Amino acid sequence: MSEVVRVASQVGAVDSPGANGANGATADGHGRRDLSHDELRDVRERTVAKHMLLVYRLSRRFDNCGEPIEDLVQVGAIGLLKAIAKFDESRGFKFVTYAVPVIVGEIKNYLRDHGWAVKVPRKLQRNKLMVHRATTDALSHTLGHSPKVPEIASATGLSEQEVYDTFEVANFSHPLSLEAEYPGDGGRDASRLLDYVGAEDPRFEALSDKLDLADTMRSLDRREMTIIYLKFYAGLSQSQIAKRMGISQMHVSRLQRHALGKLRAELNA
Repeated sequence: MSEVVRVASQVGAVDSPGANGANGATADGHGRRDLSHDELRDVRERTVAKHMLLVYRLSRRFDNCGEPIEDLVQVGAIGLLKAIAKFDESRGFKFVTYAVPVIVGEIKNYLRDHGWAVKVPRKLQRNKLMVHRATTDALSHTLGHSPKVPEIASATGLSEQEVYDTFEVANFSHPLSLEAEYPGDGGRDASRLLDYVGAEDPRFEALSDKLDLADTMRSLDRREMTIIYLKFYAGLSQSQIAKRMGISQMHVSRLQRHALGKLRAELNA
């Protein structure tokens, strides 16, 4: 359990007694102000031990996503520690009800950021997880056969093209080795993929970020989109934007702040 405590200290679950909010309630319902540091540590250790089976079961949902199950369980344990640190019993929720989405969210974030050998837009990653869950869980049991694309699309709310797109990226987390040799045709010598790799394009790294941003920009209304464009693409100041749009600079500032908040929330979802 000492390993769990070490991880807990990294997320503030052990060494930050006030991290749980003003009321200071732990997942076991004890007031933190009434417990010593050692007692808090003991409560967290017992809470983690009690819920590790839950972490394992949630991690198994993603065991076909290309990452070792041991890594997923470790990430899920970090999610459990975060749930313990932030749980507020006064809100009336059971701890498990609160912990499940926190643990699943931690695993999804890990898969999104670390489970791909090639950087893939977040929308595609989210869609792939939706399709994965639909094909491995409910649909296969309900239909009694492997679901077809129209059935997957209906179950997930995606278009058929979006489902096909997830199939295209399915192998991005399992790349071929650049050093592996492949037999040549017609008596040619064996070759490696590395022999055909071109020069690095510095713009390619930013392509995924641009696609993510273009997708999230659709969450803005027309006026917010105009302000973001004029500020960050056209390079105008807030006073220039205000003059062009016929509103006050203060109003421009509020709209810009609100628009950036929406974009940040979409990109971090």
